Amino acid sequence: MKKTVSLLLAALLTLTMCVVALPVTADEADTVPASVFTGDYDLQDAYLEKFTEDVENGIKQFDIYNADAFYVLASYMNSGTNPAYFADATVTLKCDLIFNEGWTVEEMAAYSENGTIPEGQSAPTGWTPIGGTATSTAFKGTFEGEGHTISGLYMDRSGVCGLFGHVAGATIKNVGVIDSYIKAGYDGYAAGVVVRMNNADKGSVVSGCYSNATIVCNGTKTVDGEVKTAGYGAGGIVALVYGPDCVVEKCVFAGSIKAISTAGGIVGVTNASTDSYTVSVTISDCVNLGSVDTTLTETALRSSGIIGLARQAKIERCYSIGEITSNRTTTVDEVTVNIYNDVALFGSLNADAKNANAGMTLSGCYLFTDLNQKVHGVGQDATNAGESAWKAFCTVIADHTSIKGAAAETAMTTLDFTDVWSSVEDDYPLPTAVVTILNGVENVADPNPIVIGGENNGENNGENNGENNENNTTGDNKETDPVTEAPTEPVTDPATETTPTTEEESGCSSTMTGAAVAMIVAMSGMCAVVSKKRK
Repeated sequence: MKKTVSLLLAALLTLTMCVVALPVTADEADTVPASVFTGDYDLQDAYLEKFTEDVENGIKQFDIYNADAFYVLASYMNSGTNPAYFADATVTLKCDLIFNEGWTVEEMAAYSENGTIPEGQSAPTGWTPIGGTATSTAFKGTFEGEGHTISGLYMDRSGVCGLFGHVAGATIKNVGVIDSYIKAGYDGYAAGVVVRMNNADKGSVVSGCYSNATIVCNGTKTVDGEVKTAGYGAGGIVALVYGPDCVVEKCVFAGSIKAISTAGGIVGVTNASTDSYTVSVTISDCVNLGSVDTTLTETALRSSGIIGLARQAKIERCYSIGEITSNRTTTVDEVTVNIYNDVALFGSLNADAKNANAGMTLSGCYLFTDLNQKVHGVGQDATNAGESAWKAFCTVIADHTSIKGAAAETAMTTLDFTDVWSSVEDDYPLPTAVVTILNGVENVADPNPIVIGGENNGENNGENNGENNENNTTGDNKETDPVTEAPTEPVTDPATETTPTTEEESGCSSTMTGAAVAMIVAMSGMCAVVSKKRK
């Protein structure tokens, strides 16, 4: 009997060791609050050292559990030869990140305009776009947000403004940029997620992203004593697409855009670097719930719910119910009409003699009569296709509120409510990937947190370090690169530029059969061993 018990105990010990060695899944991991940016220099230096070591060791999987870590990695990926290294790397967000905690979007807007800092706060920390401001630093890897959100981003600078700057052949997916203030100054582009998408052997992809950011594209510059105003373009998700073969899909914008130039609720401008008339971008299964306002000047250019200015683009299964306003007018049949008010799908076409429709195609989209929606800006020039011709590619619904809830599945038959779209109770239908973001995803604790000064900075609930935050933003709203400690350089006109950690083998399988589990339970009872799973 003693021999039998000894054998059972030995077997139990062996199997228990295998169980301990099993990797922790997302469902089993500890959940924690969102990670709050601290601005702690020692912590950021530690993360910089870690990322440098990871690159030296050939690591290609970077899991982000900490806002300070992400802040450092963003600049690190832009530096030196790192853009090339990260071309086949994956950055995965494991929790929600909060920057500039305590600041509201309205307060950030006031700070941008007149430098007002609320009592008890320090100046907001500026964000440096991943992928930088030039094609040479473009992000070419994969960013997986896993349904998490990044909030409180603040940008007020010339050139490129967005979570990502330039991307080329990259994939950006499943992330929300919320409660953020993004302002591009003179000759700038601004976007909620990605500023400029390029092709690098393959088209870039932005998928399942959401933004409710406040976006402003309006700057001034003094030239020969004259104050001039300019801004290139803005998009709720992407500002500028240079294909071919780029994709923007399953995205939703629910914020606000104010621009003096071209603006679109999903994409500002779609274009191509050649005249081959291959597809520059396919925009599919997207929704604009936000406002697009180009009334800042009398001569502001195009605005629309989906694309501001289109060339070589496809729009498939999209709709917009956001408010679209503009001051731009023209005369049609001796009647003055506003060109871009209530334009749902595209503001205008970048047409030429080769193709009057600029390679533009529509399918499966929706218009709403009660919102007075037009497919595109009317009366622009004689080469553009007529409004009635474009409407033939859309379904016209009388009342936009009739698509709320389960009714959407009956009214919007071109949408895939099995795999792509979800009807939302008492609300408008949305891509399922965005519904996941809005419902919230559990945050996961860092399994290997960095400890600074005896405090665990990986607990994702660090307090705001006011002194360091203030040092991260200079008085003239210029951001400082945390890697080089040098001011970031703006780009005057981006459109014209030439453009896992491995685990040691445990000797045990990473999965267990039902028989093995039953064996452990039985032996646990015999040996009076009680084990509780950590919640």
